[in-house]
Amino acid sequence: MHAKIWLMKTSLRSGRAALRELRSRENFLSKLNRELIETIQEMENSTTLHVRALLQQQDTLATIIDILEYSNKKRLQQLKSELQEWEEKKKCKMSYLEQQAEQLNAKIEKTQEEVNFLSTYMDHEYSIKSVQISTLMRQLQQVKDSQQDELDDLGEMRRKVLESLSDKIQKKKKKILSSVVAVSSQLLCGSGDPGLTPTPPSSPSSASRPTAAPSVSTMFCCPGRGTWGPDLFFLHRKPSVPMKRLSYRRCGEARTS
Repeated sequence: MHAKIWLMKTSLRSGRAALRELRSRENFLSKLNRELIETIQEMENSTTLHVRALLQQQDTLATIIDILEYSNKKRLQQLKSELQEWEEKKKCKMSYLEQQAEQLNAKIEKTQEEVNFLSTYMDHEYSIKSVQISTLMRQLQQVKDSQQDELDDLGEMRRKVLESLSDKIQKKKKKILSSVVAVSSQLLCGSGDPGLTPTPPSSPSSASRPTAAPSVSTMFCCPGRGTWGPDLFFLHRKPSVPMKRLSYRRCGEARTS
């Protein structure tokens, strides 16, 4: 009986000890579970925040990527258009340069032909042309000399004709003056009235003015060469062959008269 009681007490003590152990373990496990729950919640919260941050970063990166793709596409299109425009300009420039090159080649060929022609001309025809030019220059100088001689002869002939005409005019003036003096003396001698006062003879200039006026009024002037009458009016023009013949004829008539 006592053994049974002791056994029961012992089993009760062991049961109580086991119960305490179980309670302590339960408390430990509960505490550990709470700590694990808190840790898990904290991890979940941190993970959620990290995931949210990553999602925001992903959204931001996606937006940036979209913007970059759009800008890259736009820049690519712009570069393509610029490249196409540059290619067109280069093509136009190349065509223009090709045209200029063709024109320059044509000019070079033409210049080469001219050089060849000039070299041939200098080799063959230049000496002939130079001889012809020198011959023509000599002929021109001879013509100038002959014309100068003719002009000198014509000037001498004009001077002689002027001298001859001047002598004729002086002789005519003297004749007119002598006739006027004779008429005046006859009038003075033939007058019978003593009350009349004899009229003095007219001066030579006034007596000769009515007769000499036409010759003076018809005289022409040549600057630097004096004056001449109507018979010498042809001398103010350039001497030609017909005028030269006329001047020779007039000179002969003056000498014969």
